[in-house]
Order: sequence, then C-alpha cells, then structure tokens
Amino acid sequence: MKQTLLAMVLAGTMIPVASGSDREGNYHTVGGRTCDAFLKVRQDKGVSGALRNAAWVGGYLSAYNRLQPDTVNILGATDLDGALAWIENWCRANPRQGEAKALEALTEALYPRRHKTLKDTGR
Repeated sequence: MKQTLLAMVLAGTMIPVASGSDREGNYHTVGGRTCDAFLKVRQDKGVSGALRNAAWVGGYLSAYNRLQPDTVNILGATDLDGALAWIENWCRANPRQGEAKALEALTEALYPRRHKTLKDTGR
C-alpha cells in the first residue's frame, strides 16, 4: 500500500504544470486585433463595435477569473467600462500592440487589487 501511494505521489510530481501557453509564453489570440483597430471602434462609438469590444474584453477577463488561482474578480472595485477606458489609454500609448497585450497589461495592473474571494466582492 505504501509503495502504491509513493508511486502515485511521484507520478504526480512528473506531470507538467498546466499552462495556457507554450514554454516561451507564446499563445494564439482568437479574434484579437491591433490597438489601432480597438481605438477606431472606440472613436466611432458604433453599437456593434462597442459590443464587440466589450464582449471580447469581458470574455478574456472572465476566462482569466476562471483560470487564475486566488482570483474571483480581476477587476476588483472597477467594472467593464473602467477596463475598456484603461485599455483605450494603454492602446493610445501602444497603437501597434495587440488587444491581448493590452489585456495582459491590464490584468498585471489590476492584480494587486483583485477580489480573491466572493466575500471580497460584497456578495
């Protein structure tokens, strides 16, 4: 019994840690555009473009919340509109970067103030 348990523990330590990218941190962004395109939609104020921006950002952040340990809500005390405004400012400074890079920068900036538990959200 002890040998079986030891074998299971050792086997578990050999399983690679799950990651959303390859060993160099590369990953494919589905539906992502450049910051230039994001800004154009924000300037046009069109309903379909605004919904697309909000849906893409909301989906990214929801996936982040689901996959990031110790995170219930990366937005913390802000909301989706605040996140979109933050991304707009970041994209103005980095127009040739992609939306995914803007969202990486956003999550890094928000991480210290994230809600770690449902209790933190006030629910």
